[in-house]
Amino acid sequence: MEDIPALVEHFVEIYARRMGKQIEHIPPETMFALVSYQWPGNIRELQNFIERSVILTRQCPAPPSREFEEWRRSGIPWSDYP
Repeated sequence: MEDIPALVEHFVEIYARRMGKQIEHIPPETMFALVSYQWPGNIRELQNFIERSVILTRQCPAPPSREFEEWRRSGIPWSDYP
């Protein structure tokens, strides 16, 4: 779990650059939620989640809180989530 923040920042940097977006920080509550999640789909699931979050946001990779909480409680891998 200790490598999640570094991976999140790495993926955000990659996808923000690729999509021409400037993301300067990740809110602490978002990072806490990402670190708290077990990521059963491993690093690929985290990477896909960050990519989708960067696509959907204008300022920072924070998914809509309702959607994130529903997904987190569902236990469904991100790649299978509707």
